[in-house]
Amino acid sequence: MKITIDLSKEDIAFLDDYGRRHDVDGRSGAARRAVELLRSSELGPAYERAWDDWHKSGESAVWSGTDKDAYVPEPREVE
Repeated sequence: MKITIDLSKEDIAFLDDYGRRHDVDGRSGAARRAVELLRSSELGPAYERAWDDWHKSGESAVWSGTDKDAYVPEPREVE
């Protein structure tokens, strides 16, 4: 889908430079990458809420005993 947006000359120059440095498909590729980064930047609060919900549900207590099952390699001497 095509859209039209207004950007400053500096923003256009940044998109062009980003596209060249990161081998993306021009301004559109750089803009798509910017949208991906914006999306992923909003995942932090969602993960935090999910973590809090998990703890409040009591499920974290059920899983707390499994940490003893974790593999921990023996320390090795450096020669």
